[in-house]
Amino acid sequence: MKRLNACRIRTTQVFALAACLVAVLTAPWAVQTAAYSKQAPPADTDHNSVFFDSPNHHRNHLHQHPLLPPKQRHRDRQGPAMTQEKRLIAYYTSWCQYPPRNYSPLDIPVELITHINYAFANIVDGRVALGDSWGDVEKPHQVDHKGEQITLLGNFGVLNDPRSPLRKRNPALKTLISVGGWTWSKDFSMVARTAQARNVFVQSAVEFVVKHGFDGIDLDWEWPGVEREGVPAHPDDGKNYTLLLEALRHALDEEKRRAGRNNVYLLTVATGASEAAIAQLDMRGLARTCDWVNVMTYDNAGIWSSKTDHHASVPFALSSIDGYVRRGLPASQVTHGIPFYARSFAHVHHLPASHHPAPRPGLSFQGAGSGTHEAGVVDFDDIQAKYAAPAGSYHHAFDSDAGASTWWCADKKEWMSGESEQSAETKGRLVVERGFAGAFWWEQSMDKQARLVKAIRRGIKRAGKQQD
Repeated sequence: MKRLNACRIRTTQVFALAACLVAVLTAPWAVQTAAYSKQAPPADTDHNSVFFDSPNHHRNHLHQHPLLPPKQRHRDRQGPAMTQEKRLIAYYTSWCQYPPRNYSPLDIPVELITHINYAFANIVDGRVALGDSWGDVEKPHQVDHKGEQITLLGNFGVLNDPRSPLRKRNPALKTLISVGGWTWSKDFSMVARTAQARNVFVQSAVEFVVKHGFDGIDLDWEWPGVEREGVPAHPDDGKNYTLLLEALRHALDEEKRRAGRNNVYLLTVATGASEAAIAQLDMRGLARTCDWVNVMTYDNAGIWSSKTDHHASVPFALSSIDGYVRRGLPASQVTHGIPFYARSFAHVHHLPASHHPAPRPGLSFQGAGSGTHEAGVVDFDDIQAKYAAPAGSYHHAFDSDAGASTWWCADKKEWMSGESEQSAETKGRLVVERGFAGAFWWEQSMDKQARLVKAIRRGIKRAGKQQD
């Protein structure tokens, strides 16, 4: 997951029905809308997950590649490949609590989501370390608990203390610590390279998760085998990453058994959508070790591009995820990444002065356009407050072919592409239609009123009802 200032179900067992030399692979989805169901959800699931009922058979349509059945890794584990609920995962960043965002973890709409990925923990001397000691574990938060004022220390206290209001609002909420990110990926190659380094990292990771009360860990290595400024790479990064994940999976399972914990410790990764990033990964290794994989299906275009383009279109997302599925990762272990920001382009000529016709991608531009905290990157909330009607003068259009929205202003010669409620609902539907584990987004403070979150949920539910 990028820092923007420097810049995711278990299908039921597949049965072969042979008749007259025809084998039909089907994946029946027996699911329910837990938020509206009177039945109790199964153990180790999330009470507010988005479910749907469907007697119909579901097929994967990513170029008609069939779903690869996931291996049963541990009988006592329940990941998205082993249950039917859709994950709704919000990334919450350590820095968004500070000005100018001023977004407290107490503001997270936990009633609408299933998981929080806290970004980020750092890697120091080969060990998982706090990214912001003050914000993570020291800053006092005054909250009400049973009619009395108590102090929770740091964001970790707000997220994980059983007395936290978040736990009352959503008792089934799961939290994961996300390690690395765009800025802090430089040490991953070294910690994965040798058995000794892996052991040191894994031990520290498990200790971190247990000490701070997290339900799991999310590794955000950007990217194995891909060298960039300040981030070294090694030809064996992909292979070593699998070894690191295997060691971490084993250690988390051992800690679960040692502590007598009922629920599994979750292990996930955030991965890239480019061919270069995909090519380095061992997909079957990811399927074997991870509960799910957060594929960052965004940032396909920006100021580095030669022409304007959608940075998070549906065709781009499906093409990227298809690369994972073809290489051995089941679609049921993929979470679809959704950006809560737009990419803007400046000095775009020949933009229409009216709502019609909407300008298509592929226009020439010069440099980054407007930004909320960084040129060229506009938060969803900022679009609504400053650019889109009625507050602003920018025209808006939904590109149904791309599943993305655009905003433009001819006078200012600016064009931007990103998420609207319509595009977010479209991607929610996609989660159901393609059999993904769920959706995640970067990041929650960009949608303070949860308009996009609600749209994603709406898309999931409507797609489920259509399959009834």
